[in-house]
Amino acid sequence: MALAMGHVILKEFHLDNPSRYFTDYVRRYTDMPMLVLLEPREAGYYAAGRMLRASDLLDNLGQKNHPQWKTVAIDEMNRLAI
Repeated sequence: MALAMGHVILKEFHLDNPSRYFTDYVRRYTDMPMLVLLEPREAGYYAAGRMLRASDLLDNLGQKNHPQWKTVAIDEMNRLAI
């Protein structure tokens, strides 16, 4: 039931009719913009794994100080951000 409710909320307020309030809320209070690694499962599908870190990317995404602890997100301009 909760998964269905989440689907309706994302479809109505994020995909079909994005609102400034919802977008601002998501950016401030959720981890939705964060990127995660997909891990293959035995049943032939992928599931969300851990969050993507700067150390997983080429050149550590320019981070020299502890890139293994810095998670990666997508910013307003659809670029990778630490």
